[in-house]
Amino acid sequence: MPHFPFHRLRSVLPLCLALIAPATAHAQLKINNLYGKNLAQVNAMLGKPVETAGTPVNYARYKNPGFVAAQVWFFFDTGIVTKAQFSTLGKPGDTPDSVLKRYGLSIGPSPRNNQVVKPAISMVNSRPVPGQPWTRVFISYLYAMSFKPDLMQYCKDHHLNPAHTWFWTIQVLSGRPQSNVMGVDGGTGKGKGKGKGKGKGKGK
Repeated sequence: MPHFPFHRLRSVLPLCLALIAPATAHAQLKINNLYGKNLAQVNAMLGKPVETAGTPVNYARYKNPGFVAAQVWFFFDTGIVTKAQFSTLGKPGDTPDSVLKRYGLSIGPSPRNNQVVKPAISMVNSRPVPGQPWTRVFISYLYAMSFKPDLMQYCKDHHLNPAHTWFWTIQVLSGRPQSNVMGVDGGTGKGKGKGKGKGKGKGK
């Protein structure tokens, strides 16, 4: 019977488990379903937020089994989703199109590529995408960085090296010009504007 050294199994097991867990649980979520929704409706889809900011709430962070990180921003005046961002662990064979399709999204035929060093990827649609309600659809493929605490925590929990662990991040934006600014990583700033008082959710 073939023998697989135990020490080698221990070295690859954390990565194998990490690849399986978040990628399969809620892969059926269609991100377009968040469009036009308010906080209560988003909570019904993603669960109770573990953190919120603003009065009324204009930012919520979620622990959802389908994603490593899930964040949603809301217009301060209407309470409707203005931006959503989701991160998931990269898998062999993934492409920007295949990852977007998994969540019911498309970036269109002529996306704009931001300048990053391969194998990193950073892309955003260059024109309205037929069938997509969002003004902007963005996707990136980057390793975990210190300003992404959820991704860093995931690496720590699964005994992974952040510099060698790559994640897809999808960000969608709705409507207003001030919401359409995205950097190479998609941006992570919390919502700004009226009603930006801080308040942390206790749903942990």
